[in-house]
Amino acid sequence: MRSTGDTLVSQYTYPSANAGTIYGQMVAKNMLSPVIQQVNRLNAKVIQVTKINYSNDASITTGIIQPVNVQTAYSETAPLKTDITYDKYDRRGNVLQCTLGNGSRKSFLWSYNYYFPVAEIENAGYTDVAAALSTDGMTVDNLARLPLGDDTKVNLIRNNPSLSGAHVSTFSYNPFVGLTS
Repeated sequence: MRSTGDTLVSQYTYPSANAGTIYGQMVAKNMLSPVIQQVNRLNAKVIQVTKINYSNDASITTGIIQPVNVQTAYSETAPLKTDITYDKYDRRGNVLQCTLGNGSRKSFLWSYNYYFPVAEIENAGYTDVAAALSTDGMTVDNLARLPLGDDTKVNLIRNNPSLSGAHVSTFSYNPFVGLTS
């Protein structure tokens, strides 16, 4: 109950509540805690529905059960609108590319033995980013396998002409400390 007297209730649905094929697989793998749907009600009226769809499609998630999109609606009768689509994951379950609801794409490069993202590239697809990185003598997998990030290689994609319309944010980490830049 809010101070205005309104009642705000959030209802969560988990994989065990759905008998669908992917959700049954999630339960079989003991993946019980991911929320697959959240419904928010204000005074019993639905004000927001958020649905997270999962898949293990090998072409997207490399066979690992992962979210493939997030959809929302702002009433009970409104159609769900896709806010974000996860287009590609690596074999460790790291997001490589996602598409936002407005159609813009974000790609990610990973390093530190696949543990940390070292670059977020807005307005460029993953295949374009991988191609740009390879022109500088590095593959995406080789970068991801490095135990420590290689800022020099990651920063080279900033000046690659094939990514001239992209916005590149890079990150570096200090082991046992965290994000440093």
